[in-house]
Amino acid sequence: MTGHAPLHLTAADVHRLLPPAVAVSVARRTATTVAAGGVSAAERTWHRPAGMPGQIGVMPCHLPADGTDPAIFTTKVVGVFPDAEVSVDGLVLVLDATTGTPLATVDAAAVTAVRTAAHSGLSIDLLARPDAATAAILGAGAQGWAHLLAAMAVRPITAVRVWNRTPARAESMAARGADELGLAATTAATPGAAAAGADVVCACTNSPTPLLGAADIGPGTHVTAIGAFTPDTRELAADLLAAADVIVVDDRDAAAHEAGDVLLAIAEGAITADAVTADLPELVTGRVRAARPAEAITVYKSVGTSAMDAVAVRALLARAPGYPRT
Repeated sequence: MTGHAPLHLTAADVHRLLPPAVAVSVARRTATTVAAGGVSAAERTWHRPAGMPGQIGVMPCHLPADGTDPAIFTTKVVGVFPDAEVSVDGLVLVLDATTGTPLATVDAAAVTAVRTAAHSGLSIDLLARPDAATAAILGAGAQGWAHLLAAMAVRPITAVRVWNRTPARAESMAARGADELGLAATTAATPGAAAAGADVVCACTNSPTPLLGAADIGPGTHVTAIGAFTPDTRELAADLLAAADVIVVDDRDAAAHEAGDVLLAIAEGAITADAVTADLPELVTGRVRAARPAEAITVYKSVGTSAMDAVAVRALLARAPGYPRT
């Protein structure tokens, strides 16, 4: 690679190269890679300087060569600024893990949206009822749209209800769902109204306090919550976690430090630590089996990991025209 400028993949490249169905298969690959011990990741570090209206995270990860794909080292630098026009933004830097040579940079906002939604899609595929047809999306940003597409990739979704703290954004997303996806798309005045009767509920917001409680979720519903990623924030109330028959997290270690939805429910005595049934690597590899009766309430809680970024980026590079360069 010496003498060549690193490849840059834009947001459009990310969405084109990893459409929802492909991204869900990559999420499954991430789970098996992590389960096999093929990932070395440093703990995510968040920087919150006084006076800065957001935070910046640094997420490094090494993926060894696996016989097909080369070894890479990725570092995602991502800003989370809730009041910005794009609330999650940044870059992923990819280095050759045998030489340290820069190989590529990738739009981090797109990678984050696609890989997060794909893992939620994987949870839907593993846990939601096979006939799930109605989705509720809380949060009409990039994550909300990506989650709708991921749900449609694994279940026969025909209808969606959208809630957003800014109603105009919910209306815009609902209109897009009707026009581009042919869905029966409506908006809701409250998160509970959006979730009422839905088969799949995706919470994709920056809310630091609960949006949904046990009374909002009916039997047979699968809930994903991805917006809160610190130990003191949550989108789901403790009684909803207590009502769940199955609770799955993206990664046990990460969740033990950052999954406020779970940690606060434990602190309040609503559940115990062993209420977490499995993480995705355990579930995908069959190390843990989650019985799922038709009337069960299932919850998937994600905080995001650098392994998700690294495996997604390596899949992107493998699909990028002209890569690797010589």
